[in-house]
Amino acid sequence: MAGRERVVNRASSRAPRAPAGIALRTLGAIDAAGGDGVPLDGLLVRPKPLALLVYLVMGGAGRSPRRDSLVATFWPDSDAERARSSLRQAVYQLRRTVGAGVVTGRGEEVTVHEGGVTCDAVDFERRAASGDLAGALELYHGDFLPGFHIEGAPAFERWAEERRSQLRGLAASAARALRDAAAEAGDDAGAMAWSRRVLSIAPDDEPSLRRLVALLERAGDRAAAIGVYDAFVRRLREQYGLEPAAETVSAVSALRGGATSASGAPPLDVRRVLVTVFRNETGDAALEPFGRLMADAIAEGLLQLEGVRVVPFTGALATARHVDAVAAHAPATEWTRLAAEETGAGTVVSGAYYAAGSEVVAQGWIRNARTGEVLRALGPARAPVAAPLPAVEALRDEARTHLARELEARVLHVRAAGRARSYEAHSAYVEGMARFVSADWRGALEHLGRATTSDAAYALPLLVSAIAHWNLGELERAEGVVARAQPLVVAAGPFERALLDMVRAWLAGDWGAAYEAVRRQAAMAPGSIASFQVAEEARRRNRPREALQLLAAIDPSRGEMRGWVFYWVVMAQALHMLGEHTRELEVARRARALHPEAPIALRLELHARAALGDEAGVLACVEDRLAMPSREEPSPGTLMREAAHELLAHGSGRAVAETLLRESLAWFEELPGEAREQPAVARAIARARYEVGDWAGARLAFAHLAGDRVRVADCGAIHHPHLQGHLDHGYLGVIAIRRGDEDEAARIDARLERERGPHLFGSAQYWRAAMAALRGDADAAVRLLRRAFATGLPYEPFIHADPHFRSVRGVGAFEALLAPRG
Repeated sequence: MAGRERVVNRASSRAPRAPAGIALRTLGAIDAAGGDGVPLDGLLVRPKPLALLVYLVMGGAGRSPRRDSLVATFWPDSDAERARSSLRQAVYQLRRTVGAGVVTGRGEEVTVHEGGVTCDAVDFERRAASGDLAGALELYHGDFLPGFHIEGAPAFERWAEERRSQLRGLAASAARALRDAAAEAGDDAGAMAWSRRVLSIAPDDEPSLRRLVALLERAGDRAAAIGVYDAFVRRLREQYGLEPAAETVSAVSALRGGATSASGAPPLDVRRVLVTVFRNETGDAALEPFGRLMADAIAEGLLQLEGVRVVPFTGALATARHVDAVAAHAPATEWTRLAAEETGAGTVVSGAYYAAGSEVVAQGWIRNARTGEVLRALGPARAPVAAPLPAVEALRDEARTHLARELEARVLHVRAAGRARSYEAHSAYVEGMARFVSADWRGALEHLGRATTSDAAYALPLLVSAIAHWNLGELERAEGVVARAQPLVVAAGPFERALLDMVRAWLAGDWGAAYEAVRRQAAMAPGSIASFQVAEEARRRNRPREALQLLAAIDPSRGEMRGWVFYWVVMAQALHMLGEHTRELEVARRARALHPEAPIALRLELHARAALGDEAGVLACVEDRLAMPSREEPSPGTLMREAAHELLAHGSGRAVAETLLRESLAWFEELPGEAREQPAVARAIARARYEVGDWAGARLAFAHLAGDRVRVADCGAIHHPHLQGHLDHGYLGVIAIRRGDEDEAARIDARLERERGPHLFGSAQYWRAAMAALRGDADAAVRLLRRAFATGLPYEPFIHADPHFRSVRGVGAFEALLAPRG
């Protein structure tokens, strides 16, 4: 051993020596210099050796990574011998450039000598960890390795992006801590300086923007406060096409003297009325539903006033939840103002209820939202706690009568058919709606079921139940509920009839009728979630430009749309259909910022990056999903499959795509046995086997599943999984073609041609089109795909990336069929 060490030492003594103390700069810029300050140009012009040095210094694979690990990170596509040769060459170049004493390669390990290289990112983390936050931020001049990229090393790119995000987050947290410490010490100037530093690191940090605006206002510099805000709004609009949150708008609106600002906050319309949830002052939590019941009943009564636009009850619930979160203990006038700005309502009805022995006493107020002035006091109205509907009806009728005079509105027909006839039914409906607006479909169904049990003639809970079943993919149950609701809705009002028409159109796959039905709803309830639904139906009809125009008119930060991730889903899908992938990525990143724990938001970014050919970004998204604890779909296995399809559809990343398909199969097969036995997961495994070329294994699995005759949606579908075109016999058909078994393919094609029944949504014809495309028969593929659209297949995003149609991409008729229509 001693002899070997002497040989190594003699070899080292002949190598060029490093200038004392190599300095690496990686934050905000990339630079390397020796101890004498002379730039190491020989290193800077060689990206891969530079990347290797940074990776080693930052401990990317531990203190002394093994060669196999480095080869997999930097040369994954090379064979073992060539990759090891490349690593030896890179290490040799490093030793020649920075010195043999700095980088050593002994046996299977490659090491950077401790103290031989200093790195600003390493020093930044050390200072932050020691509590020297100000000292740490002196080193943070911007993102880690800005603009740096090396070809053919996706694992390195993924590691660099993760470290970039971690360091940025650490810097922002340090600046926030220093800001808070300065504020607690009464150092407003310091707090302002650190607030600006936070925003320079994390420009989307809206709470920090509000802190800075408040500090500037306190310092008497209103012009600077408004200037900072306006710059933030411009950036938000230019980069994301968005508006700031309501509380931000509210703060700056006060600065401007109450005038409507450039932020896009909705103007307050006195003919738009918000009825808020009444406040429970009884001290009895069991009476909590009464406040929601009161709000719903008064809102329903006001719908009978011609020309008065009432914020839907679902919007009132969402608004109350948000305003309570930001201003739960604010005075009534301030709470009213914030709620009004959320919804654009110029008139607000609010109230409270109290216990008086065995009675409940309710009182309300009608306020001018802008001034807070009470226009009319309502009640008090009294009723027994066990039967409180008389108090509800008394306040409802009084509010309707007063606003009819105040707003000079004519009272229309009373929609008695739409109302509950008992307190139990109405309160159960209200509780169901509270869960429905939170996307808790199962919880909503439980309460809505109680409502219809209490009052079998109550139409609204039935209609909402049908929508919940649709969202869960329980289509037969939705059909049954619709059949029960139909005779009741005939006598109800136009909104209920539009709801019924919408659900019936969905179940029939008639997207034109669904579009018209939701347009009627949106006209009756402007600013509600129905306006979003119009955009979604437009996208399903292959009208992505119209969808974008409709979405642009909706504020996703207010009312019912707040926290609604599907707003971003439809916007990103529309941009994907138009091929505007840079804008799509901006929308996806905004969605992830707002919904960091939602896998569906991550999916949007993955699709956008794949369309842009950003293989490293795609792999980073997959890694992010693997790190998420969420069990929601899309699962990591699903995202791997989708990433592969998107990369291939956009003509890039074949090697990466093939790796992802193999990893997708491995992920599903590593699930516990109980999970693998679930039909949706079993289908995912069968599909994954098919996509890695295991056609025999896939055929056996799909034949078994098809024999079960169980209609289960494809694993991974998030929103309306029944629209994703999955059919087990369809897979058996394409497998037969790939195996060259034309007899079996012909039998399956004939079976699909005969396939009849509800809720197919064009899937049988879709698979026949896929089989024709695999045969290379473009004319038949286009003809059958046109039939699929005609029989209920919506223009869903999975179609353009389906690998079965790869051979017909570029064919004029095929491209024309999928081209956006508006």
